[in-house]
Amino acid sequence: GWQQKRISAAVAQALAELGEVAEAERIADDLANSDVQQYAGRSTATIAAGLYQLAKSDGFDEAGTERALILSFLEDSGHSELIGSLEELHFDPASAYQTLNTSWLRKVFLQAAVILVRADGHVSAAERESLGWIASAFGVPGGVDALLSDTQGHSFAP
Repeated sequence: GWQQKRISAAVAQALAELGEVAEAERIADDLANSDVQQYAGRSTATIAAGLYQLAKSDGFDEAGTERALILSFLEDSGHSELIGSLEELHFDPASAYQTLNTSWLRKVFLQAAVILVRADGHVSAAERESLGWIASAFGVPGGVDALLSDTQGHSFAP
């Protein structure tokens, strides 16, 4: 649905911008192109792991919307190889903050996280707690309440 495209488009744009910035840095610093791809892959894996952690915090929704959003993100970002290893990906918000080392990537991840927890039409206590954990590690002013208020009254259900 449109929320899948919204997450994928926002993350794809962020990674594309990252690729452009990294490419300029690569030229300046004579880095190998594989370093750029490896960094983009780490960012994608971090975002996917965080989204997966949030989705499983209260169990995946019966309609499969949350899982579909994550799979769509991985396919659209060009990292469908991570689909089979989602359960093994480790997510730690403090590490994610370091890996997603630009304010743009962090904002995209947080927006995707809010879209994901609202995908089934409500935010469970477990999702709220997990999102709060992330908001705290990312230093979000106002914490989880601030993140959720950005989408108050919007339903992301298909």
